[in-house]
Amino acid sequence: MTEFDFPLSSDDIFAAENMRVPNPRGSAEATRAVMEFPMERFDRLSDDGRKRVLMAARIYEVSLRMLAKAANEAPTVAHYLFGMRRAITNVYYHSDVRLAAAALHTDTKDNPYDFDMEMLDDEVEYGMLVAALTGRTDLLASAVRILDKAVVLPSEPTRQTVNAFKRRRLAYRNHPSKDNFLSLRDAYRNAVQSSGAIGRYERSSTIAARFAFDAFGSHHFLDALGGMAVCAEDALRQRSTLKILPREIGKELTQAKREATWRKTTPPFTDYSYLALP
Repeated sequence: MTEFDFPLSSDDIFAAENMRVPNPRGSAEATRAVMEFPMERFDRLSDDGRKRVLMAARIYEVSLRMLAKAANEAPTVAHYLFGMRRAITNVYYHSDVRLAAAALHTDTKDNPYDFDMEMLDDEVEYGMLVAALTGRTDLLASAVRILDKAVVLPSEPTRQTVNAFKRRRLAYRNHPSKDNFLSLRDAYRNAVQSSGAIGRYERSSTIAARFAFDAFGSHHFLDALGGMAVCAEDALRQRSTLKILPREIGKELTQAKREATWRKTTPPFTDYSYLALP
């Protein structure tokens, strides 16, 4: 270990990632060291060290996001959101990190890893959560602008169509007009087609399930049935996708209930302006 090495090893980081789904609190604790690392030393790290910093930061941020989404009371949600904001502003927004994220395309085990794209996704998810907590729809518009960047970043074509779908979905939720729904439907079809063409049936089923939920909620029943039919076709091709439709519908319904509870448990005159990203 050099004087300027990052203290978490590749094995530490992969262990934290494997822990994240069953135990997000444990994975956040396991990667907390990234918040104590002096970022002015980031440019002195090797490529391997830089990858470990970026991977640890993402695991930490995503773990806090999972904890925030699962929380039942607004003050607890705000606590986790503030931790996510610190990770984004201290690590993601650091100029040397931005350059490294654009240049590094594999993790420490040489698996493909699109750091730049994943970090933009994290910013979008953060904005959506703050919007859900505060009721500020302008933050959804901000998330759409971030996705505008993601759509044009160099990446595999299927990933671009997925980001285009996310962008249109946010735009529709922010302003549920007929034109926005038609744009959402076009983006959904492109994303499902491109993912299915390369055998990414988990991805196409997830997109179809989310589109079906939105279409059903806005009384576009034939479109909703079309999304469900895509999920059924994907399940015939890959049985493991069978659980995706009920999982995604359940997540949407559960999250909607939680968000309503967050509004009810927000103390009077609470000012959430400190959660805004710069």
